[in-house]
Amino acid sequence: MTERVVEMQVRAQSSGPWTFRLAVAVDNRTDTPYRLTLRALETDDGTVLDERRTATWPPGDSTRFRAAWPMGADARPQSLTAEAQLQYAADSTRTVRRRISFGHVPVQMER
Repeated sequence: MTERVVEMQVRAQSSGPWTFRLAVAVDNRTDTPYRLTLRALETDDGTVLDERRTATWPPGDSTRFRAAWPMGADARPQSLTAEAQLQYAADSTRTVRRRISFGHVPVQMER
């Protein structure tokens, strides 16, 4: 099982909200279903956006998971909480939760 951030950017508008966009490449090489939940995006102004974005992959599936969060103008994403779940049996799930910190995220201005 691998997850890797492959794209991230802030789309900015001079007259509206900014949007943080993120893409994660997931390769589920396991024999069990895999679920990834992205939540608790924190911005550099202290705002926490706890809107969940969830995707599930069947065994052997690989794809990109794209998510977007609207933010205030001039805000920058600082960190995100990610939660991964592998379902081994009907009553056996392994869950891992991590906080991912971002460095510089490119800003694309739109008119």
